[in-house]
Amino acid sequence: MADLPPVVTISTGIYGLLLKAYPKSFRREFGKEMANVFSDLLIDAMQKQGLLGIVNTWFRVLGDFFFSVAGQHTLILRGRLTMLRSTWIKPFLASVCTTFAIIAALAVVNAAYPSKRAAALRAVALSAEAAPLVPWDGTLDGFPDGAKLSDAKESTFNTLDGTRKIELPTVTW
Repeated sequence: MADLPPVVTISTGIYGLLLKAYPKSFRREFGKEMANVFSDLLIDAMQKQGLLGIVNTWFRVLGDFFFSVAGQHTLILRGRLTMLRSTWIKPFLASVCTTFAIIAALAVVNAAYPSKRAAALRAVALSAEAAPLVPWDGTLDGFPDGAKLSDAKESTFNTLDGTRKIELPTVTW
């Protein structure tokens, strides 16, 4: 570079600084080649048009420079987002969807096939709401007028211990 005109040497140095605006991976791969091509363009422009050729080359290079740098950074960012999407976001969303599917399946199975314990608890809750357990003195006090006590009938109850059959009288009115 010692035999190059000073304007070419200075321009090449400035262009080398501008190359720092490109992403590091892009500079590693293409930086030296880009600097050499720029230097060759400057030498050719200097030989053909003098200082006006150098100025013209700078205008062309700077016109492309900003779009090129923005484009390379966009490509790098897209690559990182794609990598992030494939390595983290997709598996996360898949696990969330799988979890919801399992919860929904368990809810459907529980509704379709309730366990014996759940059925017994529901039966106890329903019977407690319908007729609270109080000691019965054998009279019909507290029942509406005209209530009659019928003969005892066998009734079946599901309990936590299993199924029990007991005889209970029925009150009608």
